[in-house]
Amino acid sequence: SPPADFYVKKLDLRNEGDAELVIKEVKDKNIIILNVTPIAKQPKRFKRILMKLKTFVEKVNGDIAMISKTLFIITPERVKIVKARK
Repeated sequence: SPPADFYVKKLDLRNEGDAELVIKEVKDKNIIILNVTPIAKQPKRFKRILMKLKTFVEKVNGDIAMISKTLFIITPERVKIVKARK
């Protein structure tokens, strides 16, 4: 099949280097499904990295949302996630 313009990719978040990879992928206009299970047992580190990703996403006018306790979706600019309100 021909190459696509953009991709949906699943990545694991283990450390700061993985966060940089997420940022690179979002800059390349890819949508990321982020598995945070590997870093979830380190809450301070997890929170710090997640805040870095949220700040980046806001800066580029993308979006981020929790799918489950261990999965997040991160989108590039001009792609918004419809979030259910309770």
